[in-house]
Amino acid sequence: MADERLRVIKTDTDVLMGNLRGEVGVVTAWLLLRHFMAESLKLRSEDPATDLANKELAFLWLLAEKLRNDLIGRLSELCLSPVLTSS
Repeated sequence: MADERLRVIKTDTDVLMGNLRGEVGVVTAWLLLRHFMAESLKLRSEDPATDLANKELAFLWLLAEKLRNDLIGRLSELCLSPVLTSS
């Protein structure tokens, strides 16, 4: 626990803020994705042809796909980049 605090104290403030912004962006993207997925489920019908003709549903699918790709990209960036500390 003390080592973790020391690591955070030694880390440059700009790096900490950048990491925090990245994590907030991931949470925001996840919440929006869940919302768009839930809304698209409400608009779906039993008929796939009707679903494909529904412009509002198509727009929700498009937004959900964009957010899904953005979320995957952000998570992969976060897992690949180590926390940089100023020495």
